[in-house]
Amino acid sequence: MNRRVIEQLGGKETWPLAGDNIIVDFDLSQANLPAGKRLRVGTAVLEITAEPHLGCQHFKARFGAEAVMFVNSDAGKALNARGVNARVVTNGVVCLGDALTRL
Repeated sequence: MNRRVIEQLGGKETWPLAGDNIIVDFDLSQANLPAGKRLRVGTAVLEITAEPHLGCQHFKARFGAEAVMFVNSDAGKALNARGVNARVVTNGVVCLGDALTRL
């Protein structure tokens, strides 16, 4: 999930509540990361999947109905405001502060 989105929804202290494995300062939009695009983080390689990552009941309970409406809106979906799903292509080690790069 993009750190700028989560910070708008509640601040840095709420990052763990989102339940995401990785919070990044990176353009996660569909235009920048279409399904199939690969990323390197640490020594791992990830591939963006087509399955959308949308706000659910857990997200709603933690951040409110307005947050879910935003991340699930047409604009929110285009930006992947709720984040993206990815599969591991190459196992690796990921550490706090590792760079995320498009491959």
